[in-house]
Formats: sequence, structure tokens, C-alpha cells
Amino acid sequence: MCAGVAAFPGHGTDADALVRRARMAMFDARRRGKDCTVFATELEAQRSARLALMLDLRRAIEQKALLLYCQPKVDLASRHVCGAEGLVRWQHPTQGMIPTEEFVRIAETSGLITPLTYRVLEAAFQQSYAWHESGLDQPLSVNLSACDLHDPALVDTLQGLFATWGTKPEWIQFELTESALMSGDTVN
Repeated sequence: MCAGVAAFPGHGTDADALVRRARMAMFDARRRGKDCTVFATELEAQRSARLALMLDLRRAIEQKALLLYCQPKVDLASRHVCGAEGLVRWQHPTQGMIPTEEFVRIAETSGLITPLTYRVLEAAFQQSYAWHESGLDQPLSVNLSACDLHDPALVDTLQGLFATWGTKPEWIQFELTESALMSGDTVN
């Protein structure tokens, strides 16, 4: 349970402004793991910046402007590459590389996680297909979040991607993100 505090008249002179600012302080307390936060003017600037980043992320997903980086996986015993993990990266046009945790958190809290996941899955299947066409026989793993596991369309989407790209099941692996494992949610 978190609380946000906004005081009259310093934080606002009408009920709507005070409630809005108290809510901002409460969300800030929750984000930082605190019991209570008092509103500060920088919270509005941070909120505006997050909102702008969310809109930019929506645009980046729609325009397929996210990048799939493939990080090799190495079998320690044989010291050979045994696959790769597909990691999404976002090169923002004006802010540079946005930290993955930052834009994934925005995606999870704004309802963009499903389109983000679908974009990453599409890129991973396309990359896996290209590898196998060129003779590289290595699996590619993709992260799924807890939100993804609750998506009723996920299985149909995956079946469509397997069919579209002619992908064999052993070419793609799925991993749960740390947030999925730590959320305590159960998947039925």
C-alpha cells in the first residue's frame, strides 16, 4: 500500500489538481518501493517525459523501428555456440539507445507489451528463417513476459508465425523474463 501527498495551496488550489498530483506522488512511491511520497514539481516533468516516450514507443513498434540483437549462447563444456538469444533494442531518434528495462516497463504499464512482443516474435522468426536458409543451424530464444503468458491470442500468433516462416519447433525457444518469474502470478 502506497500513499501520495499533495498539499493546498502549494501543490494546487483546486481538487482536481490536488488529486492528480497526489496520484502522481503515489505512483512515484510505488515505483520507488516507498510507503509515501510528497508531490514535487519534477514529478510532472517526469510524467510528461514518460508519456512522450510511450507515444514514441508506440510509433517505433508500428514502424518496426525496434532492433533485434542476437546474443550468442555458449555451451561451457564444449565452448561452442549452441544458439542465441534475441534481445530487443530501441535506438530512439533523438535520445539514442533507450535502456531495455525502461521501455519494457513502459510497454508493460501502457498496454504496449503485446504489440512489442509480437514485433519481437516476428523479427525472431524472420531471423531464424534467414539463418536456416544460409545453413546456420542454431536455435534462437525469445523472452516472454508474464503479460504475454496471459494473452489468449499468443498461441494462435505463434502458430501463424511457425506456418508463415516454415519454422521447425526446435529453431525457436521461449524464455520467461525475470519479471514473469518474480511477479508471483500463476498461469492457468
